[in-house]
Amino acid sequence: MTASEAVGENLPDDAASAAAEATAVERIRGVLATLRRSDARVATVLLERGERVGVLSVSDVAELAGTSESTVVRACQRMGFRGYHDAKRQLVATAAAPGSPDDFDQVVPADESGDVLEKVVSSSAGVLRGSLSTLDRAAFAATSRALRQARRILLIGVGPSSPIAQDAAYRLRLLGLTVDAPVDSLTQHLSAGLLSAGDVALVISHTGATRETLASAQTAADRGADVVAITSFARSPLTQLATHALVTGGEGTGVRVEAMASRLAHLAIVDALFVDLSVHADPATLAHIERGHDIATEHQL
Repeated sequence: MTASEAVGENLPDDAASAAAEATAVERIRGVLATLRRSDARVATVLLERGERVGVLSVSDVAELAGTSESTVVRACQRMGFRGYHDAKRQLVATAAAPGSPDDFDQVVPADESGDVLEKVVSSSAGVLRGSLSTLDRAAFAATSRALRQARRILLIGVGPSSPIAQDAAYRLRLLGLTVDAPVDSLTQHLSAGLLSAGDVALVISHTGATRETLASAQTAADRGADVVAITSFARSPLTQLATHALVTGGEGTGVRVEAMASRLAHLAIVDALFVDLSVHADPATLAHIERGHDIATEHQL
């Protein structure tokens, strides 16, 4: 181990513990938004290359990232590794580990349907297991407070994110909150233009780069509303304009639609927000929840 890599051993206990529980990819994605520009370029190279980084030297990564070898080593240390060689080793090990998300890439036409089922469920479980490693708990708590205090809440999401937005709207209405959740993107944009300070736009987007979603989010921000992003990528146009960013989810693998696994992680965030708001609810909110359950029961046979 080099002297520069040994610096990474001086991580705080809580950071070291979190790093031990997260895979290499999860660790990098979790801190990406906090890195300086040069370090973020190194992180992006590592994420893009994945296990293929095993054949790259530190000078190769430095060239790809447009920076120096010493910056590559320091960037890896800031991501929670001992240095570049430690990061490379863990990235390769993550990809090779049984049950890793990359296992889904091994689905082949010869697989039985039961095998496909097992691999898809295992891939989804992996995304959920990694969710906490990329989530900012302070941002989650701030989001919960903002929703609790909001005068009105606008849900924004298109494509695969639209059903999650509708689910969130249903849950928030159970709490007695004033919610607007238009389905089409034009109405979402128009509704964003009616927001003001004290309102919240809860924006759900896997990539954080969907044109229609960004237009509505930008308008909400321009109007003074808090913008909460639920997304899979720490560095995106959406997270850059968001007041609070809740980042979790996985990248697409193999033949699977890219946002599928992430959708489960995003639903888990919505569920966690609902539970957090419920357990810290005042009597009036609890009455709303009870009334909502009674109404839902009326629709059952």
